[in-house]
Amino acid sequence: CSGQSVLLDRPKVKYVALDMQPYESKEWGDSALLLLGSKTYLDSGILVRNKAGSPIAVIGDADVTIHNSTVALNDGAIVGGAISASGFVNLRIDGDSNLQNNSAAMGGAIFASGLGSVTIGGSTYCTGNRALKAGGCIVVDRNITAIIGPGVLMGYNTALVGGGIMALGDGVVIT
Repeated sequence: CSGQSVLLDRPKVKYVALDMQPYESKEWGDSALLLLGSKTYLDSGILVRNKAGSPIAVIGDADVTIHNSTVALNDGAIVGGAISASGFVNLRIDGDSNLQNNSAAMGGAIFASGLGSVTIGGSTYCTGNRALKAGGCIVVDRNITAIIGPGVLMGYNTALVGGGIMALGDGVVIT
């Protein structure tokens, strides 16, 4: 990838693996390795050791599913150590996905803002993430609905406030 982002718009992607430590920030947003837009399905992805920001950015009017994927050991993000989502976004994380040991200023694993929803289901692990300010696992802001399924393990996350989940702004619903 040599410091460039990969834009995925409407594909079904399976077995993408990005293990890198970029030397400089990339030109789009918070240094995303993958920009996911429109309708994207990421299956069995591995995104690890990005030191320049969120490895996954979900942007605009997007319906994105992340299935059986690992996003781990990423740091250096301002928002969303693993995933940063903004706009009219419906983000689903399911299967045996792992969001582990990521860090950011806000949302150790996930930061979502705008309109839409974040659904975490299946046997997803959101563990060991760290936020310097708020939301060790997830921050939801401005009209985002967060749905956390019964099989999700959310633990060992740390933050100044909201070690697991932090809700900011108006219209946030957590179920």
